[in-house]
Amino acid sequence: MGEIEAARKVLVVDDDSMILRGFRAAFEAMGFEVETAVSSESTLALSRARSFDLIVIDFQLRNESGLDLIRILRVECPAAMLVLMTGYGSMDVAVLAMRAGANEVVQKPITAREIVQRLGGHSPMPVQTASVDRALWEHVTRVFADCHGNKSETARRLRKPRSWLQRFLARTAPRA
Repeated sequence: MGEIEAARKVLVVDDDSMILRGFRAAFEAMGFEVETAVSSESTLALSRARSFDLIVIDFQLRNESGLDLIRILRVECPAAMLVLMTGYGSMDVAVLAMRAGANEVVQKPITAREIVQRLGGHSPMPVQTASVDRALWEHVTRVFADCHGNKSETARRLRKPRSWLQRFLARTAPRA
């Protein structure tokens, strides 16, 4: 199965104990050694005590962000594959997660088997291509975020008039 074949030690991070139990059982049934954590603190304690090949992290951990945890783990566990699970599957979240150091972003609900297939390059989920309008929207909003909300700089980078950008940003985001 590619990269995932070597990944035998898995850490799953989620604040929902039922989800953790389900992932533990599913990963163990596939032959993985599994640890679970419910917070950044417990995750970091486990990751410092032993090495993990795969770390699956929920985007929203009570009052913590999975993105912050990914940033720390990317530095402390550079060889680990980091997967962010999110119920808020948007291009913005995916971009933020990849910039933070995630190897993959998956949308909930998802199973352990689907995560393994996804990392092995055999995704059971069809890839949806964004419409041209949606792709343009995502590009413009990404450049706008990169410019820290500065409309003049964004317009300059996009080589568009500032008035066009203002009208564009006033519209609602198109559907995929």
